[in-house]
Amino acid sequence: MSKRLLVVSLLCVAILLMGSLSAFAAPRLVLRAGDDSTEDYPYHQAFKAWSEAIWEASNGEIKLEVYSNAVLGYERELIEGVQMGTIDFCTSSLGPFGSFAPMIDTLNLPYLFKDVDHLVRCLDSGLAAKMNAYVEEHDPGFYTLAWICGGGRSFYTKKPVYSVADLKDQKIRVMENKVYIDLVNMMGGKAVPMAYGEVYSGLQTGVIDGAENDPGAYYTQRHYEVAPNYALDVHTIDITGLLASKKTWDNLSNSDKQILIQCLPAFIEAGRKSWAQLTVDALNALREEGVNIIEVDQEEFKEAVMPLWDEVLDRLGSDLVDFVLSVP
Repeated sequence: MSKRLLVVSLLCVAILLMGSLSAFAAPRLVLRAGDDSTEDYPYHQAFKAWSEAIWEASNGEIKLEVYSNAVLGYERELIEGVQMGTIDFCTSSLGPFGSFAPMIDTLNLPYLFKDVDHLVRCLDSGLAAKMNAYVEEHDPGFYTLAWICGGGRSFYTKKPVYSVADLKDQKIRVMENKVYIDLVNMMGGKAVPMAYGEVYSGLQTGVIDGAENDPGAYYTQRHYEVAPNYALDVHTIDITGLLASKKTWDNLSNSDKQILIQCLPAFIEAGRKSWAQLTVDALNALREEGVNIIEVDQEEFKEAVMPLWDEVLDRLGSDLVDFVLSVP
């Protein structure tokens, strides 16, 4: 081998080695995200898509580690971790928001959104921006960066519910949220605020007679095994927020923030698509499992809880609800 050829070969080997080393170099910034769902749930799917987009956009300099299955805690614990800065990002339904930004609670009102498509139109036409600004104004220790549509929440119980009368005196688990507590009580049930992770055992032991959630959560958490009746009253359609720790966010460079923000469409798109598909798949799977899926008279349920609107809007204000009602 000539001397010149040897030099060229050595240079090529050096370049290849440098490329290999850079490929395995540790990321410059590692962030942690948590949710309390399974890995086939939209929360995780949204975080996964965002993580992949961030990794690519930053050329491997920013890594978002995603911890699902409540590894970092359930919703309330996740939010507290984000506030303290021990968790950088988490997802949350609207249930806990009343504690931090009261008017957000008005979006938990029953039968506010016509359907999921209406919710998406509201978010995209300005509701998301209004919610972000309102949360930031109240400075709860986190920012909200994005919102995705949740599933339609319905009752699932050990004894079938065919009408509002069938809820009478049934102990129904709800999130620790006044609107949901009042909603169940107004229908004649007995609302039992309870942590999400305790629902299965609560149903199993008789501490509660039922709960309420979207079909995906009901199926993936296997709650149908101990409460095999699902009444499709769809009293609320949930919204899920992406929360960012204020301590984390305020310490990021502007360029890093920009990368995270420009990748948010990946989070939103994956979350929405996953939720739409999961709702269909979960209902089909529940039918195959022999779950009693009940088509109820939604108007009867709606009539029972409409008085809740006046109380909530008088107490919290109607700005966000007025906006929703203005979107066709």
